[in-house]
Amino acid sequence: MMQWKSVFSYRVYEICQAKISFDDAQHDKAHKPRNTEYEFIYDVGELKLLLGVLNINTDKIAQKEIAGVKNPDYNKIAEDMVLRSNSGMSYYAAFKRYTLDKAEAEINSHPDSEFDVHFEPIRRGRGGKVSSIRMTVRRRVHRGEEVVNALSEDAKLEFADELREILPQ
Repeated sequence: MMQWKSVFSYRVYEICQAKISFDDAQHDKAHKPRNTEYEFIYDVGELKLLLGVLNINTDKIAQKEIAGVKNPDYNKIAEDMVLRSNSGMSYYAAFKRYTLDKAEAEINSHPDSEFDVHFEPIRRGRGGKVSSIRMTVRRRVHRGEEVVNALSEDAKLEFADELREILPQ
């Protein structure tokens, strides 16, 4: 993961980790086998906020809109934030090119990544405007086994030694 250049790759990977860990816990609790493919659907605005393309902390109006509503319209809130901030992410094409495509390429090309990620637009309405994004995540399988995230005890000790050498005392 240290080779990734885009911050959005890290955020997408974190979202995948969180969602899949929750799903795995539910399957373990029910004594069911874990899934190898997952599908998550996000509104475009919601995904922009989750990835940090738009910062909700800097926009007081958006904070009020989200705080008072049970199911906020993230697309409208995100569009309003873009208009107020005049950032370059107002169009889906720019968001896809500079955020989603980069994250997808970096995550999928990394040999040690636990997942393969694919984004697909969901279009609605008369003009076919993109309203949602389907994120498909496939768990990678190496040599017939699932990738294991846990470090061995030796690897933990070696990592701690490396950190001690790097960090000032």
